[in-house]
Amino acid sequence: MTDTYSIHAAICAKFYELTLDSRHVADFVFAKSGAEAGEKALFVGGMFDIARELVSRGVSLTVVDYTDEMVSVATARLPDCRVQKSDLRDMPFDKEFD
Repeated sequence: MTDTYSIHAAICAKFYELTLDSRHVADFVFAKSGAEAGEKALFVGGMFDIARELVSRGVSLTVVDYTDEMVSVATARLPDCRVQKSDLRDMPFDKEFD
């Protein structure tokens, strides 16, 4: 059985877009993380407008999600980001991010 998140990837992404103040969340993340323009960061999940806001502040993002469908949505919405399929429980990265 396919899970709802996979079946409705575009709807999930749109839900996040409509229900979150992406600029405000990105401001919070940027301030609390101490991130600076030019740094590399990992972004997990389908809140792509927040990711776009972080990219607009100069952060180089790698965006991951565990479904092929959400990876497709991310690729379309974030053409300037590295996007790949990965599960949070088994990340293939080793000290790649600031």
